[in-house]
Amino acid sequence: MFDGHVGLDFFVTPKWEWTLGGHVVNYSDTVTAPTGSIGTRYNFTKTFAVHANVNTGYRPPTLGAIHYDATSSGPGYTTVNLSETSEVARLLGAHAPKGEYSRSYSIGIDYKPIPSLQLTLDAYRIDINDRIESTSAFTGSTMAAYLAAQGVGSNITYASYMTNIGNTSTNGFTAKATYKFPIKPAYGELVGSAQINAADTELTHYADTPAILTSLGQSYFSKAAETELLRSSPKNKESFSLNWSKGRFNVFVQEQRYAGVAWLVYQSDPSSYWTHVRPQVITNLEVSAQLGHGFTATLGANNLFNKYPTHTNHKALQESSGVFAYPMTAPGGYEGGYYYARMGYTF
Repeated sequence: MFDGHVGLDFFVTPKWEWTLGGHVVNYSDTVTAPTGSIGTRYNFTKTFAVHANVNTGYRPPTLGAIHYDATSSGPGYTTVNLSETSEVARLLGAHAPKGEYSRSYSIGIDYKPIPSLQLTLDAYRIDINDRIESTSAFTGSTMAAYLAAQGVGSNITYASYMTNIGNTSTNGFTAKATYKFPIKPAYGELVGSAQINAADTELTHYADTPAILTSLGQSYFSKAAETELLRSSPKNKESFSLNWSKGRFNVFVQEQRYAGVAWLVYQSDPSSYWTHVRPQVITNLEVSAQLGHGFTATLGANNLFNKYPTHTNHKALQESSGVFAYPMTAPGGYEGGYYYARMGYTF
Protein backbone atom coordinates (compact mmCIF):
# COMPACT_ATOMS: atom_id res chain seq x y z
CA MET A 1 0.00 0.00 0.00
CA PHE A 2 1.25 3.52 -0.73
CA ASP A 3 -0.09 7.05 -0.41
CA GLY A 4 1.38 10.20 -1.94
CA HIS A 5 0.35 13.74 -2.77
CA VAL A 6 1.75 16.87 -4.37
CA GLY A 7 0.58 20.49 -4.34
CA LEU A 8 1.52 23.65 -6.17
CA ASP A 9 0.48 27.22 -5.42
CA PHE A 10 1.56 30.11 -7.63
CA PHE A 11 0.55 33.60 -8.82
CA VAL A 12 0.21 34.25 -12.57
CA THR A 13 -0.07 37.96 -11.76
CA PRO A 14 -0.01 39.75 -8.40
CA LYS A 15 -3.81 39.43 -8.30
CA TRP A 16 -4.35 36.01 -9.90
CA GLU A 17 -3.57 32.87 -7.88
CA TRP A 18 -3.70 29.21 -8.99
CA THR A 19 -3.49 26.00 -6.97
CA LEU A 20 -2.90 22.50 -8.37
CA GLY A 21 -3.00 19.28 -6.40
CA GLY A 22 -2.64 15.57 -7.00
CA HIS A 23 -3.14 12.55 -4.75
CA VAL A 24 -2.72 8.85 -5.40
CA VAL A 25 -3.35 6.04 -2.94
CA ASN A 26 -3.18 2.30 -3.33
CA TYR A 27 -5.64 0.09 -1.47
CA SER A 28 -4.35 -3.48 -1.37
CA ASP A 29 -7.83 -4.99 -1.49
CA THR A 30 -9.44 -2.63 -4.02
CA VAL A 31 -7.77 -0.23 -6.47
CA THR A 32 -5.12 2.41 -6.96
CA ALA A 33 -7.04 5.71 -6.95
CA PRO A 34 -5.57 8.94 -8.38
CA THR A 35 -7.43 12.17 -7.62
CA GLY A 36 -6.71 15.84 -8.15
CA SER A 37 -7.81 19.44 -7.80
CA ILE A 38 -7.50 22.74 -9.63
CA GLY A 39 -8.34 26.04 -8.01
CA THR A 40 -8.05 29.72 -8.87
CA ARG A 41 -8.67 33.04 -7.15
CA TYR A 42 -8.65 36.52 -8.62
CA ASN A 43 -8.46 39.56 -6.33
CA PHE A 44 -10.10 42.39 -8.25
CA THR A 45 -9.47 44.72 -5.32
CA LYS A 46 -8.35 44.36 -1.71
CA THR A 47 -12.01 43.93 -0.76
CA PHE A 48 -13.45 41.83 -3.60
CA ALA A 49 -12.33 38.45 -4.96
CA VAL A 50 -13.73 35.55 -6.99
CA HIS A 51 -12.59 31.96 -6.54
CA ALA A 52 -13.38 28.60 -8.17
CA ASN A 53 -12.37 24.96 -7.70
CA VAL A 54 -12.69 21.63 -9.48
CA ASN A 55 -11.93 18.45 -7.52
CA THR A 56 -12.10 14.70 -7.93
CA GLY A 57 -12.29 12.26 -5.03
CA TYR A 58 -12.40 8.61 -4.12
CA ARG A 59 -13.79 6.89 -1.01
CA PRO A 60 -13.12 3.17 -0.61
CA PRO A 61 -15.73 0.89 0.96
CA THR A 62 -15.47 1.10 4.73
CA LEU A 63 -15.06 -1.95 6.95
CA GLY A 64 -18.65 -1.39 8.01
CA ALA A 65 -19.90 -1.42 4.42
CA ILE A 66 -18.23 -4.78 3.86
CA HIS A 67 -18.43 -6.59 7.18
CA TYR A 68 -21.24 -5.00 9.24
CA ASP A 69 -23.72 -7.67 10.26
CA ALA A 70 -26.54 -7.11 12.76
CA THR A 71 -29.82 -8.71 13.78
CA SER A 72 -32.69 -7.02 15.61
CA SER A 73 -35.99 -8.53 16.69
CA GLY A 74 -39.40 -7.23 17.65
CA PRO A 75 -42.90 -8.58 18.11
CA GLY A 76 -43.39 -10.92 15.15
CA TYR A 77 -40.38 -9.90 13.04
CA THR A 78 -36.61 -10.27 12.69
CA THR A 79 -34.56 -7.73 10.74
CA VAL A 80 -31.03 -8.48 9.53
CA ASN A 81 -28.44 -6.09 8.11
CA LEU A 82 -26.21 -8.51 6.23
CA SER A 83 -22.50 -8.43 5.59
CA GLU A 84 -21.73 -8.80 1.89
CA THR A 85 -19.74 -11.92 2.85
CA SER A 86 -22.88 -13.51 4.34
CA GLU A 87 -24.25 -16.59 2.56
CA VAL A 88 -27.77 -15.14 2.70
CA ALA A 89 -26.57 -11.82 1.23
CA ARG A 90 -24.83 -13.65 -1.61
CA LEU A 91 -28.00 -15.62 -2.33
CA LEU A 92 -29.86 -12.29 -2.56
CA GLY A 93 -27.44 -10.84 -5.10
CA ALA A 94 -24.85 -9.11 -2.89
CA HIS A 95 -21.35 -8.42 -4.18
CA ALA A 96 -18.38 -6.57 -2.78
CA PRO A 97 -19.17 -2.82 -3.01
CA LYS A 98 -16.97 -0.72 -5.27
CA GLY A 99 -15.48 2.53 -4.03
CA GLU A 100 -17.21 5.85 -4.65
CA TYR A 101 -15.75 8.29 -7.19
CA SER A 102 -16.76 11.94 -6.94
CA ARG A 103 -16.39 15.19 -8.86
CA SER A 104 -17.09 18.57 -7.31
CA TYR A 105 -17.25 22.09 -8.67
CA SER A 106 -17.51 25.35 -6.74
CA ILE A 107 -17.45 29.07 -7.44
CA GLY A 108 -17.76 31.90 -4.98
CA ILE A 109 -17.04 35.48 -3.99
CA ASP A 110 -15.48 37.22 -0.98
CA TYR A 111 -16.55 40.82 -0.46
CA LYS A 112 -15.78 43.33 2.26
CA PRO A 113 -17.80 46.46 1.43
CA ILE A 114 -16.79 48.14 4.69
CA PRO A 115 -14.07 47.18 7.19
CA SER A 116 -16.57 45.79 9.70
CA LEU A 117 -18.60 43.64 7.25
CA GLN A 118 -17.44 40.43 5.55
CA LEU A 119 -19.66 38.70 2.95
CA THR A 120 -19.05 35.30 1.32
CA LEU A 121 -21.13 33.33 -1.16
CA ASP A 122 -20.27 29.88 -2.54
CA ALA A 123 -22.23 27.72 -4.98
CA TYR A 124 -21.30 24.09 -5.56
CA ARG A 125 -22.15 20.81 -7.25
CA ILE A 126 -21.06 17.35 -6.09
CA ASP A 127 -21.51 14.25 -8.26
CA ILE A 128 -20.95 10.83 -6.68
CA ASN A 129 -20.79 7.65 -8.75
CA ASP A 130 -21.52 4.20 -7.27
CA ARG A 131 -22.79 5.63 -4.00
CA ILE A 132 -22.68 3.10 -1.16
CA GLU A 133 -25.96 2.81 0.74
CA SER A 134 -28.19 0.11 2.20
CA THR A 135 -30.58 -1.67 -0.14
CA SER A 136 -34.29 -1.80 0.48
CA ALA A 137 -35.54 -4.19 3.15
CA PHE A 138 -36.31 -7.41 1.28
CA THR A 139 -39.32 -9.30 2.62
CA GLY A 140 -42.30 -11.47 1.70
CA SER A 141 -43.29 -15.12 1.50
CA THR A 142 -41.56 -15.68 -1.85
CA MET A 143 -38.20 -14.59 -0.45
CA ALA A 144 -38.72 -16.60 2.72
CA ALA A 145 -39.53 -19.73 0.69
CA TYR A 146 -36.45 -19.23 -1.48
CA LEU A 147 -34.12 -18.88 1.51
CA ALA A 148 -35.75 -21.86 3.24
CA ALA A 149 -35.15 -23.98 0.13
CA GLN A 150 -31.46 -23.04 0.38
CA GLY A 151 -31.44 -24.07 4.04
CA VAL A 152 -30.76 -20.59 5.42
CA GLY A 153 -32.61 -17.58 6.80
CA SER A 154 -35.48 -19.46 8.40
CA ASN A 155 -36.15 -16.67 10.93
CA ILE A 156 -35.58 -13.65 8.67
CA THR A 157 -38.51 -11.27 8.11
CA TYR A 158 -36.57 -8.34 6.60
CA ALA A 159 -33.09 -8.43 5.04
CA SER A 160 -30.82 -5.77 3.54
CA TYR A 161 -27.14 -5.21 2.75
CA MET A 162 -24.78 -2.41 1.71
CA THR A 163 -24.20 -1.98 -2.00
CA ASN A 164 -23.62 0.57 -4.78
CA ILE A 165 -27.15 1.88 -5.32
CA GLY A 166 -26.38 4.34 -8.15
CA ASN A 167 -25.22 7.90 -8.76
CA THR A 168 -26.24 11.11 -7.00
CA SER A 169 -25.87 14.83 -7.68
CA THR A 170 -25.98 17.54 -5.03
CA ASN A 171 -26.43 21.24 -5.86
CA GLY A 172 -26.23 23.86 -3.17
CA PHE A 173 -24.88 27.13 -1.86
CA THR A 174 -23.59 28.70 1.34
CA ALA A 175 -23.94 32.40 2.15
CA LYS A 176 -22.44 34.06 5.22
CA ALA A 177 -22.26 37.58 6.59
CA THR A 178 -20.12 38.62 9.57
CA TYR A 179 -20.45 42.08 11.11
CA LYS A 180 -18.52 43.75 13.89
CA PHE A 181 -20.83 46.21 15.61
CA PRO A 182 -19.45 49.75 16.13
CA ILE A 183 -19.66 49.92 19.91
CA LYS A 184 -17.24 51.70 22.23
CA PRO A 185 -14.27 49.62 23.44
CA ALA A 186 -15.42 50.26 26.99
CA TYR A 187 -18.46 48.07 26.25
CA GLY A 188 -16.42 45.25 24.78
CA GLU A 189 -16.60 43.73 21.30
CA LEU A 190 -19.77 42.45 19.63
CA VAL A 191 -19.68 40.35 16.47
CA GLY A 192 -22.76 39.04 14.67
CA SER A 193 -22.92 36.31 12.06
CA ALA A 194 -25.71 35.08 9.79
CA GLN A 195 -25.40 32.00 7.59
CA ILE A 196 -27.58 30.08 5.14
CA ASN A 197 -26.81 26.61 3.82
CA ALA A 198 -29.03 25.01 1.18
CA ALA A 199 -28.53 21.79 -0.80
CA ASP A 200 -30.62 19.40 -2.85
CA THR A 201 -29.55 15.83 -3.64
CA GLU A 202 -31.09 13.74 -6.40
CA LEU A 203 -30.53 10.23 -7.70
CA THR A 204 -29.38 10.54 -11.31
CA HIS A 205 -28.79 6.85 -12.05
CA TYR A 206 -30.08 3.63 -10.47
CA ALA A 207 -27.96 0.48 -10.33
CA ASP A 208 -29.35 -2.57 -12.09
CA THR A 209 -31.38 -4.89 -9.86
CA PRO A 210 -29.80 -8.36 -9.47
CA ALA A 211 -31.72 -10.98 -11.45
CA ILE A 212 -32.48 -13.06 -8.34
CA LEU A 213 -34.23 -10.11 -6.66
CA THR A 214 -36.29 -9.46 -9.78
CA SER A 215 -37.39 -13.09 -9.83
CA LEU A 216 -38.35 -12.84 -6.14
CA GLY A 217 -40.38 -9.66 -6.75
CA GLN A 218 -38.07 -7.49 -4.61
CA SER A 219 -37.21 -3.82 -5.07
CA TYR A 220 -33.45 -3.21 -4.98
CA PHE A 221 -33.77 0.43 -3.89
CA SER A 222 -37.39 1.27 -3.13
CA LYS A 223 -39.10 4.63 -2.80
CA ALA A 224 -38.81 4.28 0.98
CA ALA A 225 -35.05 3.66 0.78
CA GLU A 226 -34.73 6.63 -1.60
CA THR A 227 -36.67 8.81 0.84
CA GLU A 228 -34.28 7.84 3.66
CA LEU A 229 -31.31 8.81 1.49
CA LEU A 230 -32.67 12.08 0.11
CA ARG A 231 -34.88 13.42 2.91
CA SER A 232 -33.34 12.28 6.19
CA SER A 233 -31.16 15.42 6.21
CA PRO A 234 -32.55 18.99 6.00
CA LYS A 235 -32.32 20.69 2.62
CA ASN A 236 -31.54 24.01 4.23
CA LYS A 237 -30.24 25.35 7.51
CA GLU A 238 -30.10 28.94 8.75
CA SER A 239 -28.26 30.32 11.76
CA PHE A 240 -27.73 33.64 13.47
CA SER A 241 -25.25 34.22 16.25
CA LEU A 242 -23.90 36.98 18.47
CA ASN A 243 -20.58 36.84 20.28
CA TRP A 244 -19.82 39.44 22.94
CA SER A 245 -16.49 39.63 24.72
CA LYS A 246 -14.92 42.03 27.18
CA GLY A 247 -11.87 41.37 29.26
CA ARG A 248 -12.28 38.06 31.05
CA PHE A 249 -15.86 37.46 29.91
CA ASN A 250 -17.43 35.99 26.77
CA VAL A 251 -21.06 35.33 25.83
CA PHE A 252 -22.14 33.41 22.73
CA VAL A 253 -25.76 32.96 21.67
CA GLN A 254 -26.94 31.20 18.53
CA GLU A 255 -30.31 30.64 16.90
CA GLN A 256 -30.49 27.74 14.42
CA ARG A 257 -33.29 26.68 12.12
CA TYR A 258 -33.38 23.32 10.35
CA ALA A 259 -35.74 22.55 7.49
CA GLY A 260 -38.14 19.63 7.81
CA VAL A 261 -37.12 16.03 7.10
CA ALA A 262 -38.84 12.68 6.67
CA TRP A 263 -38.34 9.65 8.91
CA LEU A 264 -39.32 6.01 8.48
CA VAL A 265 -39.42 3.59 11.38
CA TYR A 266 -39.30 0.64 8.97
CA GLN A 267 -38.57 0.73 5.25
CA SER A 268 -41.47 -1.63 4.62
CA ASP A 269 -43.94 0.93 5.97
CA PRO A 270 -46.34 2.57 3.51
CA SER A 271 -46.08 6.34 3.03
CA SER A 272 -49.02 6.88 5.39
CA TYR A 273 -46.72 5.70 8.23
CA TRP A 274 -43.89 8.12 7.44
CA THR A 275 -43.18 10.95 9.88
CA HIS A 276 -42.76 14.39 8.30
CA VAL A 277 -40.70 16.35 10.82
CA ARG A 278 -41.57 20.03 10.86
CA PRO A 279 -38.76 22.65 10.80
CA GLN A 280 -36.94 22.98 14.13
CA VAL A 281 -35.64 26.16 15.75
CA ILE A 282 -32.98 25.65 18.41
CA THR A 283 -31.29 28.18 20.73
CA ASN A 284 -27.74 27.58 21.99
CA LEU A 285 -26.01 29.64 24.70
CA GLU A 286 -22.53 29.66 26.24
CA VAL A 287 -21.12 31.97 28.90
CA SER A 288 -17.50 31.80 29.99
CA ALA A 289 -15.14 33.68 32.29
CA GLN A 290 -11.42 33.49 32.89
CA LEU A 291 -10.55 32.76 36.49
CA GLY A 292 -7.11 33.41 37.86
CA HIS A 293 -4.15 32.42 35.73
CA GLY A 294 -5.13 30.08 32.91
CA PHE A 295 -8.48 28.79 34.20
CA THR A 296 -11.73 29.29 32.27
CA ALA A 297 -15.17 28.40 33.65
CA THR A 298 -18.01 27.83 31.17
CA LEU A 299 -21.76 27.34 31.48
CA GLY A 300 -23.73 26.41 28.39
CA ALA A 301 -26.83 24.91 26.86
CA ASN A 302 -27.60 23.22 23.58
CA ASN A 303 -31.32 23.61 22.89
CA LEU A 304 -31.73 26.10 25.73
CA PHE A 305 -35.54 26.04 25.76
CA ASN A 306 -35.80 22.23 25.73
CA LYS A 307 -37.68 21.97 22.43
CA TYR A 308 -38.67 18.60 20.96
CA PRO A 309 -39.32 17.69 17.32
CA THR A 310 -42.58 16.52 15.76
CA HIS A 311 -44.00 13.40 17.39
CA THR A 312 -43.61 10.14 15.49
CA ASN A 313 -46.54 9.33 13.21
CA HIS A 314 -49.15 7.63 15.43
CA LYS A 315 -49.42 4.61 13.12
CA ALA A 316 -45.66 4.07 13.18
CA LEU A 317 -45.64 4.65 16.95
CA GLN A 318 -48.18 1.87 17.47
CA GLU A 319 -46.30 -0.39 15.07
CA SER A 320 -43.09 0.03 17.08
CA SER A 321 -44.89 -0.56 20.41
CA GLY A 322 -44.21 3.05 21.44
CA VAL A 323 -40.41 2.71 21.30
CA PHE A 324 -39.80 5.74 19.07
CA ALA A 325 -41.67 8.70 20.53
CA TYR A 326 -39.69 11.17 18.39
CA PRO A 327 -37.93 10.75 15.01
CA MET A 328 -34.33 9.68 15.52
CA THR A 329 -33.13 11.67 12.49
CA ALA A 330 -34.59 15.00 13.68
CA PRO A 331 -31.74 17.41 12.77
CA GLY A 332 -32.14 19.49 15.92
CA GLY A 333 -32.05 16.41 18.14
CA TYR A 334 -34.80 14.41 19.82
CA GLU A 335 -33.66 14.37 23.46
CA GLY A 336 -34.52 17.92 24.47
CA GLY A 337 -32.13 20.35 26.12
CA TYR A 338 -28.53 19.59 27.04
CA TYR A 339 -26.93 21.71 29.76
CA TYR A 340 -23.30 21.65 30.81
CA ALA A 341 -20.56 23.19 32.93
CA ARG A 342 -16.92 23.02 31.97
CA MET A 343 -13.64 24.02 33.58
CA GLY A 344 -10.58 24.46 31.40
CA TYR A 345 -6.95 25.33 31.97
CA THR A 346 -4.51 26.76 29.43
CA PHE A 347 -0.86 26.09 30.17
